[in-house]
Parts: sequence; C-alpha cells; structure tokens
Amino acid sequence: MGLMSLLRNGSLHRQIRQTLAARSYSGYVVLLPEIGEDDPKLNPFIKDDGFPEFANVSIDRCLRRIGGQANALENEVKKGEEYLQQTNESGKPLNLNDFFENVLHPIETADKELVASWGLSKTVFHGNNVIFSTKNFLSLHQRARKANLSKYQSRPIYEAVKQLRSSNELTTEQKKLFDMYLLEGKLCGIEITDETDQGELAYRQLKLSEEMITYESKVYVAVDHFSHTVNDYTLMQSFPQEFLQTVATDARNPLNGPWKINLKPHILKTFLTYCPDREQCWNVWQADCKKASRQVVTELDNSGHLEWIRDHRKRIRELLGYSTHVELKRDRLLLSGTEKPQTILNELRSYAKPTQFKEINELSDFAIQSGFRSHQIEEYDIPYWSRKYNISVCKYDENLVQEYFPIEKVFGGLFGLAEKLFGIKIVERNTDTSTLGWHKGVKYFDVFDTRKNSLRTDSSQPIGGFFLDAFSSPDEEHTFTEPTGYVVPIREHCSRTNATPLVSLIYNFNAPLYGKPHTLKLKEVQVVFSKFANALQKILNESNYRELSGLINIEYVNDKVCSGVFSNLLYRSDVLKSISEHISTKEPLTDEHIKAIQAQRLSLAGYNLSTQLFRSALDLELYSTQQFWLEIMRKIYAKYFIFELDKRDSRLLSMLDIVVGNWSGCYFGLVWSDLMAADICDAFDKDWTSTADADDTAAKTGQRFRDTFLASGSNTDSLELFRNFRGRDPAIDALVTQLKLQQQAKIQ
Repeated sequence: MGLMSLLRNGSLHRQIRQTLAARSYSGYVVLLPEIGEDDPKLNPFIKDDGFPEFANVSIDRCLRRIGGQANALENEVKKGEEYLQQTNESGKPLNLNDFFENVLHPIETADKELVASWGLSKTVFHGNNVIFSTKNFLSLHQRARKANLSKYQSRPIYEAVKQLRSSNELTTEQKKLFDMYLLEGKLCGIEITDETDQGELAYRQLKLSEEMITYESKVYVAVDHFSHTVNDYTLMQSFPQEFLQTVATDARNPLNGPWKINLKPHILKTFLTYCPDREQCWNVWQADCKKASRQVVTELDNSGHLEWIRDHRKRIRELLGYSTHVELKRDRLLLSGTEKPQTILNELRSYAKPTQFKEINELSDFAIQSGFRSHQIEEYDIPYWSRKYNISVCKYDENLVQEYFPIEKVFGGLFGLAEKLFGIKIVERNTDTSTLGWHKGVKYFDVFDTRKNSLRTDSSQPIGGFFLDAFSSPDEEHTFTEPTGYVVPIREHCSRTNATPLVSLIYNFNAPLYGKPHTLKLKEVQVVFSKFANALQKILNESNYRELSGLINIEYVNDKVCSGVFSNLLYRSDVLKSISEHISTKEPLTDEHIKAIQAQRLSLAGYNLSTQLFRSALDLELYSTQQFWLEIMRKIYAKYFIFELDKRDSRLLSMLDIVVGNWSGCYFGLVWSDLMAADICDAFDKDWTSTADADDTAAKTGQRFRDTFLASGSNTDSLELFRNFRGRDPAIDALVTQLKLQQQAKIQ
C-alpha cells in the first residue's frame, strides 16, 4: 500500500496539509497581486485585426490585465448602482431603455473584455505554451469569477431587474436575460433580508467550501500514495507500450519492470482491462473502493466530511428557499422541466437491469469457456473479460481500427458532416500561427454561413472562427493519459457589439513521431466529435447578449446534449466511412469493421447504463434524505446491480463528481442529456433513411437542431429546446432502441 509507512513517519499528515494548501485556492476570495495595470485602452493581447497576440501572453501580463479588467467590471457595477440611486432619488420612474443603456450595456462591455483575456489565459494554459503555477492559474480564475458574480450580487440592480421584468417592452431574449439575473441573484442570497440569516449563509458557504476542499484533497492523497507493484513481465506483456512507460520504475526501459500501479482513473482502468491475474485485479479494485475510508487509514476517512457537506447544503438550500438541494441544482442547471427524475430512472431501470443480468451471464459463460475458474464473474472481472469478449465475439481489433483514422481524414470528414447538416462552410485560413506565439501545429479555421437569406451577416464574411490544437505541446514527451479536449471561448457572440465568436479547440493527443502519419484511437475520435459539437455551440450561437452565450466555468445540460448527439452520429455507418481511410490502402472502413465497432459499443450497454442510473439515484437520495450515506449507498446499489456489494465498499467517499463536482445534486442531468441525445439522433436516422432525397431531409433536421440547441446558448431550458426541435417531450424509447435493451418481468 505505502500509506501505512507514510502514516508511521508522519509524512501523511504533511501530505494532506500540502494538498489542502495547494487546493485551497478554489475558495471564495483570492486577490491578485498588484503589479500595475496596462493602459486600459490598449489590449496587449489583441492585434489591430482582432486576432489574438499570443506572443504577448505571459503570467505577469495576465495577472495585470485580468486584475485590471476585473476592477473595471466591478467599477461599472458600482456606476450602475449610483445611476439607479440617482434615478430613485429624482422620483422619476425607471425607464427600460435607460436601464439597458446606463447599467447593463456598460457592464456587458467590461465583462466581454474580461472574458476575452480569461479565455486567452486558459488557452495558453491548456495549450502548454505558458507554464502557470497552480496558484497563479486558480487565482486568475477566482478573480475573474468573483468579478463576474458582482453584477448578480448587486441589490440595486437586482431590484431594478425585478421591477422591470413585467414590462411588455421586453423582448423574449431580454426576458431570459432578466430571468438569469434574478436566478443568479437568488442563488447568491440577495433575497435574504434578515442579517442573522445573511451571516449564517456566508458562514455555511465558507464551511461548505472548506469541507469540499478537504474531501477532495483526501481523495487525491489516497490516489497518489497507493502503490501496487508488479514484478512478473508475463502479466504485463499485453499492456499498451505507453502504459508500460508510464508505470515502469525506469521509463527508459519499460519492459524491464518492476511496474507500479496507482489509483489514477486511467491507470486503474487500463490495469483492470489488461491484467490476467484475478487476485491482483481484486487487490487494486478493493483499494480503489476503500481508498478514502478509515479501513485504509483513519486520517483519510471522508465519512465525516461527506455528512458535513450534506448538512451545509441542506441549510443553504433552506436559507435560499428551496425544499431540497436537488431542487436548487435543477434550477441552476435549467432542468426545471424534469420534475420526476426518479420516475424516469425507474423506467430505464426496468430495461437496464434485465439486460445487465443477460450480459453478465453471457460474459461469465464466455469467460468459463476461455479458462475462467469461477462460476460467476464479479465487478472487478468485467474490464478484463469484456475486452476479451470484444476481441473474440464482436471481432473488434482496436489496433487495426486505429489504422483507419488518420487525424486529417477524421477532421475533414467531421467538418464535411457539419457543413452538410448545418449550412456552414469551414475554411482553413492561411495564417502562420507561429507568428501569434503558438506552436506550428496549431491551425485556424473561419466558419461561414451558407444558408440562403441568412440574417446574421454578409455571407462573404465569417460568422466566427476557431483555433485547432490537436496535440500536446511538442516539448512534452509522449504520455499515457485519457483523451480529452477543451473548448475555450476567447470572444463570445454578441449582436449588440458586433462581436463574432472566437474559440480555442484544444485536444491532448500525443504528437506524431518521426514524420509518421498520426492515427487516432476510436475513443479519441469520439472526443474529437464531442468537443467539436461544443465548439459549434459557441460559434453558431445567436444571442444578442454575451451573458446568454454561457457563464464562466459552468457546465449545462445543453452542452452534454450536443456532444451526445455528435457522439451518436459518429457510429452511423456512412459517417464512419466518411471519416476513415486506411493509412496504406486508402480504403474506408469495411462493413465488417463497422459492424465490429458498433457491436463493441453495445457490449455491456445494460451494465453501463445501470452504472449511470445508480450514480443518478444515489445522488438524488443523498441530497433528498437524512439517512446515513452508507445505508443509502447499499440500498441504491442493490436496486440497480445484480452483484452483491462488499460490506467494506466505501466508494461514495471518493466520488468527486457527486460530492464536490458541478453535477452534485443533479447527476440525473447526465442521464437526461443521454436520453435527449438519443431521441434527437432518432430524428436524424429516420430522415436519413426514409426518403429518396435523404441528405436534403437530414439537412433540414440539421437546420432545426442548429436553430435550437446550437443557436440558443447555454441558458435556455433543455426541455423547451427539445420541444421546439421534436414537437413533443423526450421519450426513453429511442435510448432503449439504440442500446438494444430488453425488458423482462417487472423488477422491484
């Protein structure tokens, strides 16, 4: 384990304190150092042509610029308050146009400048071009976040918005803007007038932040210090080469060992997927399920912190006027239309659990026929035997499939799909991005609107653009990581200021070696599709107000719906052919390969859906009742899984997404978005296959999707958008059909 030795010599306590100190910057108030401000009229990050000047982006300049722009935004809020006070003292009624002109518009202009600088800072951070320390990077974020919230925390502005909300002169979009101000103000506690309650709210929010930081820190300490050593090469010979380089004690000789396994998610998942030794898989699995409990080390126990987090959230939602924390989060994530999530979870469970039972029995039979020495597989056996099953039964060869996905062909096919469906044209600009301070691998693309009679702009002018950085920094060595991507808005759409969107689309794929063609794994292709969908949301947004294009660091269900739609479209046979080309033969994927890809996707669909349903139900119950967390987890687990939960299993004590993540209290939103994405793709599938002019019909469906989910921004209720797209409420039928789930006798 390694943890007991740390405990004995006292270094575990130091590690916890250091981790707490490092992560404490995510608290409420972080001040940037006063370094002196650039001329506010001159933006050193933007050239005269509106293009970013990445060469000028440095730590010191980011600190100065964002600090100054945060102050400027807060000053505009104060000016707006003074204007409202003067208007009130004059006895004149507040005029709607004057309120926009003298209060909201100046705030939006200052906010736009701040968000642009923050977007550039995040771009260079994720692009590995400027090395920010964790302290500096989080300080920048918290300073920008604090300034952004100041407009919602202003009581005079809140009262003015509340007064003017009933005006018949407001446009539909202005009403949405006002509703957002009212919701954000309410969540900031602005409606609380009692000083005692105000003090308690501030105290509870501070203590909640402290408990969340401690909870998260203990999880990371436990992950970092678990160590399982493998000395036998025969157990490691089938592992991917990059994995061996990561876990070998000597990275220069990855085949020699020994190899040290930790509990980082991508390391754990890969070890369980490839390790043939069941006993060692069980050891690592058990450690992961118990890592933040007193069963490992008392000092790492998160049980008390979890209960305090629940208690603080309970009191906070009471002070804010919500019946449950779940209700509060539904408001926050615009899920107000999903009033009965438990009903949906139960309905999906009636399909997922019987399918899970069938899948596990089939997997057990396959394992036994392949030499498995027990009568039934357990949870920790699933990753290894599902890989074997996919190879033998589904005929899925990951390495062979990868040869069909050269990165240029994948992006070219993806851009072509977007152009066909959404009436746009994506054109690479012949710009040497190295002159902008970015490495030569970065490309820039303009996006044009090809729709006839488009009212947005001249068709000869781009409606937006994006940088594409597909690879990790060329200076970095190849590493074994989970594929991921970042969509960073630099400039968001705002019709009022004629601002066109500018986005950075950054992936973390390893750079190609020695001039060889770079190919993507299937899971990397899925990340490409998913993140590109979110980039289109920013570029095709049609909001007149920047605030309606999205808020800083807040995830919304609509983002997940869009990425889910693109992820589903990827698995269509025609789409797979359009993005594939063998690196040698130049032929697209064969029908047999596509059948194997689709089959492995459906492998364990019932079990995987049950896992999501379990987490969603656990999250709902955790924040809706006062029952002890362990009793809740055991009850919910038995409801959704066919396995027997180990009595020592404490996995909830390390579930960051449910306890401290953005989706805590509303994890159901992920299930809801999957359900809607499947239903939306069902509309595409029917239009693509039911008529002779299928492409034209699919393009009309694409236009509806663009006009709803892609054009609306992240601040429109997902149910409202879905009704506009399909003309009805979402149904589970499409998801059930997509995953080929089966319903048996009614389950309890």
